[in-house]
Amino acid sequence: MAKVPVNTKVEAEMKAKLELIGRKSSLSYADVVRLALFEYICKFEKGNGKIHSDEVNQVLLFEDKRIGICR
Repeated sequence: MAKVPVNTKVEAEMKAKLELIGRKSSLSYADVVRLALFEYICKFEKGNGKIHSDEVNQVLLFEDKRIGICR
C-alpha cells in the first residue's frame, strides 16, 4: 500500500518524547509515529472488531471524490 503524508500538530513534549524513543530504538521519528499508529489501530480493532478493506475503500473513494480524482 502506498504511503501518504499525514500532517498533525502535537505538543512539543510529546514530539520530543517520540524522538527520544526513536533514538533509543534506532528508529526514525516517522517510524516511531507509524508504529504508534499501527499499535493504536490494532488495539482499536481488538476492542471493536476488524476494520475491513471495503470500509477502508469507502473512505478512500470519498476522499478521491472530495478532491476530484476519478477512478
